[in-house]
Amino acid sequence: MRLVDVSTDLADCLLPKVDVATMAHGLEARSPLLDQEVLEFALGLPDRWLLDGNGGKPLLKALLARFLPAPLFERPKHGFSVPLQVWFGGGESGVWANNLAESECLRDSGWLNPAGIRELVREHQAGLRDHSQRLFNLMVLREWLNQH
Repeated sequence: MRLVDVSTDLADCLLPKVDVATMAHGLEARSPLLDQEVLEFALGLPDRWLLDGNGGKPLLKALLARFLPAPLFERPKHGFSVPLQVWFGGGESGVWANNLAESECLRDSGWLNPAGIRELVREHQAGLRDHSQRLFNLMVLREWLNQH
């Protein structure tokens, strides 16, 4: 299964995505655990060394423990999220949110009330409620309306 994963999911999906994303910004990415010698070694290890009953990686964690503090790797997985709360907050980054209520295409659509959008922005920037996902959705709608 590991060999199938390396030759399909990694080769056809994950690595090309990383390559496209990094090249788009003039960056070069390396995957040190995919070094040929490391990969050959890892593919030859017994399953019990690679996964524990909780889906953890005991061998990798034991190796990391020799070089890094445990809190850096002994924690639940978490993805990378877009900092919407910051983007739509006050200050310079809040300009995106402030411009939503004044958007002609949103107003002209007849679907939304500009005063309601202004209230969402006000509440969000005052820290009263987190409207970042709603504001993001409005921004995407505005861009879509501008294209059509």
